[in-house]
Amino acid sequence: MKRRLLQLCFAIGLLLTLVAGTLWVRGFWIADSWLIRPGGAGDGLWRVGTDSTSIIVSFNRWKVPEGLPPEALRPDVSHRSDPSAEFSLIVWPDESLPLWNRIGFFYSSGGEDTLSGWQVGAPSWFAVLLCILATTVSGRYVLRERQRMSRLRRSLCPTCGYDLRGADHDRCPECGTAVDVARV
Repeated sequence: MKRRLLQLCFAIGLLLTLVAGTLWVRGFWIADSWLIRPGGAGDGLWRVGTDSTSIIVSFNRWKVPEGLPPEALRPDVSHRSDPSAEFSLIVWPDESLPLWNRIGFFYSSGGEDTLSGWQVGAPSWFAVLLCILATTVSGRYVLRERQRMSRLRRSLCPTCGYDLRGADHDRCPECGTAVDVARV
């Protein structure tokens, strides 16, 4: 079970890395925006957007106006692509901003009588870096588990690879790892 879960995490991490990398590169030419409305009164509206510099997630909740027909609140997902504005690979941020804002992170929240919400943004490179890190960590465990299972099938110590055929020890003589004699 653990092995299957690690393999699933590795596959999802690899897929997310490819998606994040593709959106990052695509963001230099096209700004994408996905709007997700779960449906129901006051459920709000999620927006996920990308451009050449950042990935933005926002949520807005509003008060439903009187007399709004129920079909206006049905669940919906929409996508919009716009040509990106002019961009530069070298951006000179305002020195008065905190460091985390200068490198591309931001958070804002607020509200009015009819609308309230929040918005979080991170640089696109950070999203790709997180996906690569998750894939690397889970991939390392998948490879380690595969190596351990291969050693067990060949009657080798799962830790150090010492040949245990013909040995009647309860521990590996090389590294001291407990060994199931029945499996050897």
